[in-house]
Amino acid sequence: MKLHDLIGLSKKRLSEIYDKDEAAAIVRVWISDRFDIAPSTVNALPDTVLADHQAELLMIDLDNLCKGVPVQQVTGVAWFCNLPFHVTKDVLIPRPETEELMYLLFEEMQDEPVKVLDVCTGSGCIAIALKNKFPQTIVKGCDISFDALAVAKGNAEKHGAEIDFLWTDVAEGIWEGLEQEKFDIIVSNPPYITSLEAMSMHKNVLENEPHIALFAPDDDPLIFYRRILIFSRDHLNEGGSVWFEVNKGFATEIERMMKGFGFVEVAVENDMSGNPRFVSGFMCIP
Repeated sequence: MKLHDLIGLSKKRLSEIYDKDEAAAIVRVWISDRFDIAPSTVNALPDTVLADHQAELLMIDLDNLCKGVPVQQVTGVAWFCNLPFHVTKDVLIPRPETEELMYLLFEEMQDEPVKVLDVCTGSGCIAIALKNKFPQTIVKGCDISFDALAVAKGNAEKHGAEIDFLWTDVAEGIWEGLEQEKFDIIVSNPPYITSLEAMSMHKNVLENEPHIALFAPDDDPLIFYRRILIFSRDHLNEGGSVWFEVNKGFATEIERMMKGFGFVEVAVENDMSGNPRFVSGFMCIP
């Protein structure tokens, strides 16, 4: 089989599941990861003949892609802040919106060494990206999923990032190992999708990404934000700040909640699509 024939076949088969542009984008990411090249150069690859074993492995990939498995799980790699992260079905695939949150935070941190806690760390992408950008920063990450913590620890080792990852149960207010800690920054992309929104989500997300990391309880969709803010009252240093990625439908309510907890300079920022996606604020020390 020739490479260009495989690419054409892949786009055709994936267009039966996704729209044409998305199918093409998936193929670009898949081929670029498998051939270790930039996605922008995929279409310029020479039309080489694939070895039998190579073609067989790529066809297995394609079958999985056509079953709706996300391309990042097929290749095991997701890029975030220009770093490759190993991902499995136990962690969320990092999203571009979360990268936007990171760039807002990078701008705030500049070059000052601080202490940061990443709550609901998942793959560890936020914690590791921060440590990579600011090596002098002390970073800790926490999550309820032991499987996710194992992935995060592996990613930290891969990138040479010295980060402590701890088990917590944020919804129950259990902050094991963090009771005596204080931080300058607390950042979180917690579960925030409601079950009603799940009805409009693509099945490849619903069937392949962990629901525990996606969905907030319908009867209390802001529980993670409230618990983190309660924790922050006793665990932020003077002038410390909290940074959230949020459900666009709850941004105003989370802004109000933060002000109610005594935060000042509370700001709501839009994502690249114009949706209110990020809320931040600074702890006002009496």
